Amino acid sequence: MHKSESSDVQKQNLPVIAVFLPMYGIASEIWVKRQAEAFARSEPVLLTWETHRSKFWKFPKKHICMSLPWTSDSFGYRISRNFKLFRCLYRLRECKTVRDHLRQQNASIAICHFGWTASRVYTVLRDQKIPYFIICHGLDLATPALVKSYLTDLKSSIKNAAGVVIVGSHMKNAINQLHPTIDKNKIHQIPCGAPIKSFSRNRPSRRQKDEPLKLISVGRLFEGKGIDLSISAISQLIKSGLNLHFTIVGEGVELSHLSKLSETLGIEQHVTFCGKLQQVDIAKLLKSNHVFLQPSRRSKSGWIEGFGVSITEAMASGLPVIATLSGGIPDQVRDQRDGFLVEEEDYKGIAEAILTYYTSE
Repeated sequence: MHKSESSDVQKQNLPVIAVFLPMYGIASEIWVKRQAEAFARSEPVLLTWETHRSKFWKFPKKHICMSLPWTSDSFGYRISRNFKLFRCLYRLRECKTVRDHLRQQNASIAICHFGWTASRVYTVLRDQKIPYFIICHGLDLATPALVKSYLTDLKSSIKNAAGVVIVGSHMKNAINQLHPTIDKNKIHQIPCGAPIKSFSRNRPSRRQKDEPLKLISVGRLFEGKGIDLSISAISQLIKSGLNLHFTIVGEGVELSHLSKLSETLGIEQHVTFCGKLQQVDIAKLLKSNHVFLQPSRRSKSGWIEGFGVSITEAMASGLPVIATLSGGIPDQVRDQRDGFLVEEEDYKGIAEAILTYYTSE
């Protein structure tokens, strides 16, 4: 048998992993792509309800969009949520679609990213006797913000799961509240991680004399990332005479507000909004900066930072990190070793940490 034929046979015998995700291609969920690239001894198949308009990343293996409504923007979603009969009919259609794809792909194991994904497919997986793992990322466990029907399904999906993966240690309490009698051996803390080599090959340059201290944030621009706190802290320091520049990478609902805030504070010349960038460009940009900022906070919706992938990328690039004691961040950043950790909302503490790096260069 030729080598190529042998490898084809081995590939055919690889277990098929069905990976469930609500939407394909969201920039902040690039960890799905990275995870699949690490599955060397299996064949992952990504099953999503919808496809994001940007399709920011490409799944390295097979992707199947089931064309089922998930977001509130879709007509089917609004109909199924507002009318009980349509909701029942939709659930029957959803279960049949999921079941058919699992059979067609001959899936032998499943991974459900987010608790709400598991709550939608666990009955099919249970009936098909397919073991599954739930990977929780944060908001899916923010119980104050969750509706009762979802919590009921979430508890059942956790009970029937082969294992539950959490990305931050703070999530253990949420799991225990949902399922007090859960076998502790079923809970596994595994961070999302990042491709270290892609970022470590670009070591940051030292700050030159008369050069501004360059600060950078990377992520979705919304309330929970606390970018407004960074802008306020930087404004305070610039007004006291420090030479600083702040680069913001990402898009989101807060973009207009953050831009106006920098103008109101009179520091718009010191702030650059780069929009959404590809990973290779982010790696290069991290190299040209000196300090990474991520003062995350609990949002009004209950979202809390599960695991800051962009923090890992910055640390892999050699940047010190200024962040908050929020969610899973303390699992990543050791205070006064990898950077500085301050309390949520403490923009003055952020300013003090920036000043420390400014005066130490």
